[in-house]
Amino acid sequence: MNKYLPQNLPKLQELSAYLNKPLTFIDLETTGRVHEYNFAIIELGLVHIDKHLVVEKSSLVNPMVKIPKIISEITNIYDEMVKDKNTFNHFAPYIAKIAQNNILCGFNSKTFDSKGMKKMLSKYNYNHKFKNQLDIRHVFLRCRKIFDGIDGQFGSLVEACEHHNIKVPGQAHRAAYDIAITVMLAEKLIEKYGFGIFYKDIQKCLDEDIKKNYMEFLYNSKSRKIE
Repeated sequence: MNKYLPQNLPKLQELSAYLNKPLTFIDLETTGRVHEYNFAIIELGLVHIDKHLVVEKSSLVNPMVKIPKIISEITNIYDEMVKDKNTFNHFAPYIAKIAQNNILCGFNSKTFDSKGMKKMLSKYNYNHKFKNQLDIRHVFLRCRKIFDGIDGQFGSLVEACEHHNIKVPGQAHRAAYDIAITVMLAEKLIEKYGFGIFYKDIQKCLDEDIKKNYMEFLYNSKSRKIE
């Protein structure tokens, strides 16, 4: 049973079905910025979506370093909470499979989450990059500009959800909650604006079959293409 999300998200499941790829939404809580020497993941939140299922998962992660006080104050994740949890090494094979086989989705995931996971994967000798990504922040900003006439590159996940009246009780800055509302934002964007909102992002995917399937889907569904 999902904690935040319904059992079905028809728009995202339809997209996954036509692209013939699972959509995996991931959010990280971490010890700091990716470029920092002691960067480590302290929590993983994940939503897996395919044509059959919507599944939420989350786990605390032992970073093997002390969590900075400022991070604990933001996330309410403290050293004693993670000391007996699995390290990232436990999750690495699963994340590597996602990098190769799924479409990674998130909010600001191209800038932060995918880079953070790639750095941690390389630490455990998994030299994988995320070939196919949909960054919902990019999609939100594009839709806001085109349909609402609001330009600019500023916009947090909280602001995006407020803009589209998405209200879910829960704790912000925890991975399970943040990724669930990212999923709800993506579903809402498709409902309001159509599947064409992903055009630019799909064109940057490295898997040619995804591009081909998407264009066939747009043609058949007569969705609007946004450039």
